[in-house]
This record gives sequence, C-alpha cells and structure tokens, in this order.
Amino acid sequence: MDHLLIVAAAIIVCIGLPFLFIFAVEKIKKIKIKNKHLQRTVLSILLFLITVYVYLAAYNKALPEAKEYLNSSSTVEVTEHNRDYLFDGPGEDTLIVFYPGAKVEMIAYAPLMYKLAEAGYDTHIVRMPFNMAFFGVNRMNKVVKVHNNYKNYIIMGHSLGGAMAACYAAKHTDIVSGLVLLGSYSTEKIDDSIPTLSIYGSNDLCLNKDLYNQNYKNFPKTFEEFIIEGGNHTQYAYYSLQKGDGIALISYMEQTTITTNKIVEFFNKNKKASD
Repeated sequence: MDHLLIVAAAIIVCIGLPFLFIFAVEKIKKIKIKNKHLQRTVLSILLFLITVYVYLAAYNKALPEAKEYLNSSSTVEVTEHNRDYLFDGPGEDTLIVFYPGAKVEMIAYAPLMYKLAEAGYDTHIVRMPFNMAFFGVNRMNKVVKVHNNYKNYIIMGHSLGGAMAACYAAKHTDIVSGLVLLGSYSTEKIDDSIPTLSIYGSNDLCLNKDLYNQNYKNFPKTFEEFIIEGGNHTQYAYYSLQKGDGIALISYMEQTTITTNKIVEFFNKNKKASD
C-alpha cells in the first residue's frame, strides 16, 4: 500500500509541477510589473523552489531485505511511534537514537537497528523531513521526551545524519551519553564527557577525508576510530550503492555485524553509556 501511495504521489508531482510552473508564469505575466528585471527575478525564484522540491523529493529507497527487520521477534519488538521506529530488545538502560544519512529511506537502517537492539542497546530511528537530518537536528528532544525511561541516551548518525547528531551532542551534554559517527565527522567540539566512536569503511569514497582530518581536533578525549576493512559508505544501510561510493569487498550483513559488534564493545568498555 505504501508503495502505491509513493508511486501515485510521484505521478502527481511529475505531471503537476510543469502545469503549476506554466500557470504561475502566466499569472506573473498578467501582473503589471513594469520592471522586467523584477519579473525575471520572481520567475527565477519560482524555478529555484521547484528545483529544490524535486531534488528533495528524490531519495534512495530501502532494499526489500531491510523491511524484513521491521517484524517483531521473540528477542526484539519493533513498534512504530509517530512514523519513527523503536526496536526494543532485552536491554533496559540505554537507547540509541539514530539520524539517517541524507536522502536515504529510514527503514534501510532497520537491519542495523535490529541487530543493536538484539545485542542489548534499544534503538530508535528518527524520520527526518525530506530525509535530510539538516531539517531535524533537534528531533532527539522529542524522542527523549517520549522514551524517558532510559538511564543513558546515545546519539548516532550516518553521513549527514552523523554530522547533525554531532551538532546535537555538542549542545546537549546534559542529555547525550555517547556519540557514534558512521562515515561522518563533527564540525563542533565534542565535550570530553561524551565517549565518541567513529567508524568508516576502507572503501568509503563518499567521506571527505580532508574535512574529516581537519575536524579531527573536535573529537573528545574518550574517542576511538575504527576502520572496517572492505567496507564502504553505503552498507550501514540496505540501499543500492550510493553515487560516488567505492565497491564494498564485504556483504551488507558483514558490515552490519562488524558495526554492531564494535559499537557494543566500545560502550561496554565506556561505562557512562552502559551502566
């Protein structure tokens, strides 16, 4: 049903936008604007807004395998909360709040969220406006307000989602107990009270290594960097190879498992986020 709605919406957008633009142009022409430069400016702004909308409306769809992890099992209960998803496993103390990468369908991360919940760290995927974490930096506030029964809250994100998660962590040291960056970096200084784990793949060609190194100084004292040999930028989630990314030498599940194990190991070692 969801797919039918998406297809219907796409058809309406594709057919409707050209007519909307033509209609707007005709209306603007009829308005008695003596200044032709102003008229051109108005038309340019309109075209720009339509272009931005079309760009934001397109995103990387989750592979069918990802949706299998939206089903509850005897170890993990998966529930939908205000269009977000909570993966509730055997753990009771810690919740990982996850910010998806730019223009990636959130359910593509379901396998990783499920595996982490199974390992004792409950997870909550945050749905971002237009699948862009830039528009929802403070979404964790709402999650913490709803799920206020946890002792520790780790914020985690992939790519742009990681950068926005880091921005949130830098400003909310009273809430955040830990930070995980997947193929990402922080442009703001992370407080030394927040254990931080950075993971990226050896074949990640989307991560800007120059910017990563330039912002290395923003990592706190309790920091660890882990490189997944053969991993790439895409395979933290189940979606088709991202444009510009390197080819992974390991499978989606292998990268998911390695990522899960490293996160669990890191926070089990750093007691603030695991007690």
